[in-house]
Amino acid sequence: MAQNSSRTVLPFWSATFKGSELSHAAASTSLNDSPARFTVSFENAALIEIANMIIAASRNSFLLILNLLSFNIK
Repeated sequence: MAQNSSRTVLPFWSATFKGSELSHAAASTSLNDSPARFTVSFENAALIEIANMIIAASRNSFLLILNLLSFNIK
């Protein structure tokens, strides 16, 4: 992860989580957690959410196709 002396550079997908990012950053400073470690866990949470949305959408599409095929068989 790119990091300079003043701030941690975040990837593009964390820009959509500005409000919760600020509250989590405040919580992480109170727990004496390093910003770099926290950013990695926050990115992982965002990736897991994106993956869950993709899985749910593909599952719903698959069920819809099965449903349409069953109408054609009858």
